[in-house]
Amino acid sequence: MATARDVINKAKEFEQSGKIDKAKKFYQAVVDRMPGTDVAKEAQENLDRLNQNKDNIFDDLIDNNKKNL
Repeated sequence: MATARDVINKAKEFEQSGKIDKAKKFYQAVVDRMPGTDVAKEAQENLDRLNQNKDNIFDDLIDNNKKNL
């Protein structure tokens, strides 16, 4: 049986291989199944970071399009 740490490690592998959606699902599974634990906090921090990166990429695209107008 996989531990929460195993799930986080697998999420990190997905993240490193560019499979961000899968990584997010694994991190979210830890958050949902282990609320209030240190591993859930770590998983949430990783989710927040991935979501922030997505927002930054979106903002960059908008800024670049504005410059090209």
